[in-house]
Amino acid sequence: MIVDALVEKVTRGRATYDRNARLALSGRTIPELFTPHDARDVSKEETSQKPLEESSSAASTRKFCWRGESSITPESADIVRTATVFTALSIADAFRRFILPRVKADELIVAGGGTRNPLMMAQLAAALPDIDIVSSDKFGVPAEAKEAFAFAVLAYETFHGRPNNLPSATGAKHSVVLGDFVHGARAAKK
Repeated sequence: MIVDALVEKVTRGRATYDRNARLALSGRTIPELFTPHDARDVSKEETSQKPLEESSSAASTRKFCWRGESSITPESADIVRTATVFTALSIADAFRRFILPRVKADELIVAGGGTRNPLMMAQLAAALPDIDIVSSDKFGVPAEAKEAFAFAVLAYETFHGRPNNLPSATGAKHSVVLGDFVHGARAAKK
């Protein structure tokens, strides 16, 4: 989200993402905006006070916003590169802090637009050297379809009356069945 927002800003809407990391690969990491501990600091700051899904990118986005920049410049490529590296290292840090303490994992299945960003994937692989990074494409789920797939799973669980939230991730007090199915005849009566 951070990288896409920055790309859209610097291209004045002509691009909504960094295709093949072209912009990021033409830049350099800006030390003043990024140091190796930043991803951990932002994650701790956000997740210590909010449920995990609410901590996505508010502080991270603020970190990479800048005033006056509205077209592609060498500096904007540097900012996009820094945000790309930051994103990959944030994912790796979360994987190490939230997954590895609970389960032994030797594979991370990734999905979403970032899977098409070679710089992001290379940084993620470098940050998790003992973990195989695999696109969901390998398992028949197109990387771009992650949200559709996730909502299909949620709907399936709702249809079968099974709780489909994770209180430890959402901050909910207990597990519940999310959503409801309203059939035509029932909907007409309402």
